[in-house]
Amino acid sequence: MELPHVHPHLSDGQCVVCHNPHGEQSAGMLNKPMPDLCLKCHTFNDDLVGKHSGQKIESGNCLTCHSPHASKNENLLVNLHAPVKEGKCAACHKLSEGAAKFSVPADGGEICLSCHAKIKENTAKGKSAHDPAKRGQCVKCHAPHGSNQSWFLAKESGGVCVDCHKYASGEKSTHRPYQNRDCILCHLGHGSSTDHLLRAPASELCLRCHKKENFTGRVVHPPMEDNCMNCHQSHTSNNPKLLVQPPPALCQNCHDDKKPDPNKTPHQPFKNGECIKCHASHTSNQASLLARPTPALCFTCHKQGPFQLSVVHRPVSEGQCARCHDPHQSSEDKMFRTKPVEVCATCHAKVKEQLKDPDGHPPFKEGQCSRCHAPHSSEKAKLLTLKSSVPCQDCHQDKFNFPDTGVTHFPVKKQMCVTCHATHASGRKWMLVKPEGELCADCHKLDAGDLQDKHKNMLTKNTRCAYCHTPHYSGDKGLLKKHRHPPFEERGCENCHGEVTDSSALGLPERRTEVCATCHDQQADWLKKKFVHAPVKEDCAKCHNPHASNDQPYLAAPRTKLCLSCHEKIRLASSLASEHPPVKKGECLSCHEPHAGDTKNRLKLSADDGKLCLSCHAGIAKIVSQSPVPHPPAAEGACLTCHAVHGSGQKPLLNAAVAELCLTCHDATEAKFKLAHVNNDVTGARCSMCHTPHGGAEKKLLKPTAHYPVKKGLCTNCHEEPVVKGKAVTINKNACFVCHEQKSPAANAGKAAHGAIEKNGCVECHAPHGSDIEHNLRARPPELCFTCHTAQRRDIAAAKIGHPPAKKGDCVKCHTPHYAEARPLLKAPTVTKVCESCHKFEGEHVHPVDIKTPDGRAVECVSCHSPHGSDLKGILKRGQPDVCQQCHKG
Repeated sequence: MELPHVHPHLSDGQCVVCHNPHGEQSAGMLNKPMPDLCLKCHTFNDDLVGKHSGQKIESGNCLTCHSPHASKNENLLVNLHAPVKEGKCAACHKLSEGAAKFSVPADGGEICLSCHAKIKENTAKGKSAHDPAKRGQCVKCHAPHGSNQSWFLAKESGGVCVDCHKYASGEKSTHRPYQNRDCILCHLGHGSSTDHLLRAPASELCLRCHKKENFTGRVVHPPMEDNCMNCHQSHTSNNPKLLVQPPPALCQNCHDDKKPDPNKTPHQPFKNGECIKCHASHTSNQASLLARPTPALCFTCHKQGPFQLSVVHRPVSEGQCARCHDPHQSSEDKMFRTKPVEVCATCHAKVKEQLKDPDGHPPFKEGQCSRCHAPHSSEKAKLLTLKSSVPCQDCHQDKFNFPDTGVTHFPVKKQMCVTCHATHASGRKWMLVKPEGELCADCHKLDAGDLQDKHKNMLTKNTRCAYCHTPHYSGDKGLLKKHRHPPFEERGCENCHGEVTDSSALGLPERRTEVCATCHDQQADWLKKKFVHAPVKEDCAKCHNPHASNDQPYLAAPRTKLCLSCHEKIRLASSLASEHPPVKKGECLSCHEPHAGDTKNRLKLSADDGKLCLSCHAGIAKIVSQSPVPHPPAAEGACLTCHAVHGSGQKPLLNAAVAELCLTCHDATEAKFKLAHVNNDVTGARCSMCHTPHGGAEKKLLKPTAHYPVKKGLCTNCHEEPVVKGKAVTINKNACFVCHEQKSPAANAGKAAHGAIEKNGCVECHAPHGSDIEHNLRARPPELCFTCHTAQRRDIAAAKIGHPPAKKGDCVKCHTPHYAEARPLLKAPTVTKVCESCHKFEGEHVHPVDIKTPDGRAVECVSCHSPHGSDLKGILKRGQPDVCQQCHKG
C-alpha cells in the first residue's frame, strides 16, 4: 500500500485474520461482525473508551472513523469532520448520561446548516434542489464523523448516488462520467440554478469536456444551439452516441420532409439511415451541415475516375452535385431531381424551346441526353460519350457505311454532320440548320453556269433539293435518287411541265392527274372503280415523287410513313395498346388496294363476310369451321362486330372492354343469363376466363378445360353467396384445398411453399374458371414464371450459354411448383441431387459436393456453376482459376 499508515495484518499479508477467503455471513467476508472482530486485537479498557469520548464502542461501527486497510492519518483514521477531530462531540450530540446520550438534539439537517450556511442558501434559492438536502437529510450522502472521500461522502460519489438513483448498465452507449460514477462532474450536490442540478446549462456544460473547437463551424445544428439533450441522452442509451432515438427516426422528428417515400428510389446512405455519412451532426463549415465540401464528400463513396476526364461538366467541377441530383430520394433514375432533360434545361435554356420541335433529335425529344453526352466528364468535347470518332455514327451506321462505288456527299465523307444538321432541334425537318435550298446554296453556288444548266435555269434558294437528290450517298452521279422517272431521267421536263421559263411556275394543269394519265392509261380503269383513292382523282404527287425516289414505285416517302402522313386517325390508332401487325409494319397494302377498288375502303377482299381477316387468321378460320358450337359473329364473318381494324386500347384489338363488348349482344337482365351466372353481377367481368371467343366443343362456348365447378354452375363452392351489385364477389383463399387437399399448406406442413401460394393462393398462377393451357395455368411456362421472377428472365436472356432447361423454359425440370423441403423449391433435397438427375458423376476421384468447408460454406454444384446461364463455358460463375481459388486459396 502507498499510504503511510497500514493495518499491521495487511502489511504482514495476513488477510485471513480478518477475512474468510471463501465466504462468510458478515459483509466484506469478515470472520466476525464489527466491533467484535476489532476487539479481538484491540483490548476493551478504560483507555480505549477514553479515546472515544466515552462512546459505547462495543456496539459501534469502527469504520465510521477508521479505514480498515490504510490511511494517510495516524491510527488509520479517516479524514475527520472538524468537530470530531477537535473532540467537540457536543457541537452535534447530547453528552448527558442516559439512554439518549450521544443523540442529536435537534433536526440533523439544522445542525449541519448551522455551520454550512452557504449550502442552505444554494438549496433554497436554486432552480432545482437535491431532495435529501431540501429535507435536511445530510447523512444520506455524508458521513457525519469522517470519510476518506471528498466532502465526507459516505461512499465514492457515484456510490452514494446509486443508493437512490438506479444505475443502468448493459446499454449500447454510456456517458463516460456516468460509467465511472463521477456524477459530480456534471451535477451539483445540493442545489443549482439549472434543471437536474446541472453545474451549468446543458450546452455550456457539455463543452467543458467536449472540445469547443469541434463545434465552431460556420453552420450550427439548431438543436445544438438550444440543448444537446434534444438529440442525446445524458446517461445511457440503446443507440450509439447516446442518441435518444436511432437515426434516421431521430433526424426525421424535425426533418419530416425527409421521410422515406416507398414510390421513390432512395440514396443508399439515406436508405440505410446513415445521415451522418453525409452530414455533420453538430457544426460544419459547409451548407446543409455537410461533413465535407462537395464533390469530395460524394467521392468518399463514388469512384473519382469517371468525374476526372479531360472535359468536366461545370456542376461537377464546381462541386454542385445537388444541382442535378436529389441527395436523399427521387422518383427518377440516377437520383435526378426531375426528369433528366428538365434538369439539363435548368442551365441550358435553349433546351426548353427546342423540346417543342416535333422534328427534333429523337434521343433529345425523349429526354435521353445521356445517349450522346456524359453527365460528369468525358475525353471528348461537348461531353460526348459515343465510341465512334464521329458521334452520330454510333446510331446512324447506315449513313456512314457506304460502298466505295457510287458518290458520298462531301460533308458525310468528312464526317461533318453538323454542317447540315443541328444537334438537338432546328424547327425544320431533318433538323436542318437552314431551309433546304439555302443550305445547299452555301456550298453549291447558284450562279454557276453548269449547275443552272443542269437544272434548266430553275435553281433557286427555295428549291427542294432532296426531292431528286439523296443527301448522304447515291450509287449514281450527282447523288440522284435510285429510281428516276423516265421523263426526268431523260431531261424531258416539258413532257409534264410544258415550256416553263419562270422558276416559280410549274406549268401543270389544275388537275395534275391529267398529266400522269397521258402515259399511265390504267388510271382510266381506276376511275371507273366504285371506291377511288382521293389522290388518284386529284394529285398523284401526294403519294408519288414525279422526279425520283429511293422507294418504288416512285413513292414520296417510305411505305411505313407515307399512308400515315394523311391518315391521322390510323396513326393515332397505331400507338394504342393493341395494334394490328400490318399497321405496325406499315404494310397497308396487305389489306388495301393503293389506287381503287370495288370493295369499301378499297379492301382486297370483303371485310363484311370475314374473308379478308380469315385470309391471314387461318387458325381462327379452322376453329370456326370445325367447332360444333361457333360464336355467331365469327361464323357469320362479322369480325368487326368485336374487333377494331387498325388499333385499340383493348387487347386483342377489341372495340371495348370484354364485358362491355359482350353485353352489347347478351342481356344480363334475362332470367336464363342470371341463372347461368348464379345471379352474379358480370359488369366488368372477364368473360374469356370461362368462354372461348370464336368457337368450341362445349355448350355456351365454355372452355374445354373449364374448372369443374364452373361447368356445373357450383359457384358457391369457391365464392361466398352473391352480393349486391357494385361489390366484389369474395373468394375464400383456402377454397381450392377443399378439393385439392394434397396441395394445401396443412398437408405440406414444414415444407417451403411457393411464394405465389403464400401471396394470393392458387389463383396467382391458375385461372380459377378455365384456361386453354393444361392445369388451367394463366400462361405457359416460362412466361408464367417470369411474371414474378423478372431477374431470372433478365439473366437467362443475357447469358451467352444457357442451362438447357432454363433456355427451353422448362422450369419444372429442376423446381417443383408448389412445395419443397427448402427454397428454391428444388425437386430433390439438395442442388446436387437435382443436377445428378441429368449429370452423372463417375470416376475414382470426384470433386466433393454436399460437404461444408472449414469456414462453414456449402460446397455444391452452384458454388461453381450458374443454375440458369452464364457467359462462360460450362456455365461457370467465374473464369478459371478464380472459380477454383474461391476455395483453394493456395
